[in-house]
Amino acid sequence: MLHCDKPTRFNTKFMFRKTLLLGAALTVAAVATVQAQTPVYSVNVVGYHKVVIPTGFSMIANQVTGTNNTIGYFFPTPTNGTRFYKFTGTSFSVSEYFGPPNNVWDDGGVATLGVGEGGFIYNPGAPYTNTFAGEVLVGSITNTIPAGFSIKSCVLPQGGSITAALQYTPSNGDRVYKFNGVSYDISEYFGTPFNVWDSEPVLNVGESFFFFKQSSGQWVRVFSVN
Repeated sequence: MLHCDKPTRFNTKFMFRKTLLLGAALTVAAVATVQAQTPVYSVNVVGYHKVVIPTGFSMIANQVTGTNNTIGYFFPTPTNGTRFYKFTGTSFSVSEYFGPPNNVWDDGGVATLGVGEGGFIYNPGAPYTNTFAGEVLVGSITNTIPAGFSIKSCVLPQGGSITAALQYTPSNGDRVYKFNGVSYDISEYFGTPFNVWDSEPVLNVGESFFFFKQSSGQWVRVFSVN
């Protein structure tokens, strides 16, 4: 069960889509046989998380998979002049929203914001709450973290300390840069023989951050409705 901290919330509805798999005709060595299969049930967890978008710059994350994971899908009608900055590994690609009478993103809103990814958003207007709606991933979910700098988030809509609650296994020299609206709060992990964070980062639902790793790694989460 996922628990999310206020002020952001995560509400989950469980939709059980039962699909009966009928016997399949299989041809093996030119001999047709029919095998009856046991009914299989698929489980889709549909939910959303809400994120307050403050005035100015903030770092956002997507933690559900939508119809398409684009900035245009998750932000269909943001404040006029909103800009989204996606980190490419060396610089940023920028998308800007133009309000009435156009109501379009200058790139068509095709910039992606996949599960476990993040970016900067600039809101020139008053704070508002944005809803990210879609399916929560289930099973074993791997978020690959490259060497060097990247912008990442937890793949599940869950808040808490990155290792104790969010199950990230750190490596020596890992650094997390959390944007506080003005500068960065930096946490570093010291490996053997210490195996501790100097200050373990605590993440909010829908929050992304800069990750620095000396070598590539993986952040694996396992989520089941059972």
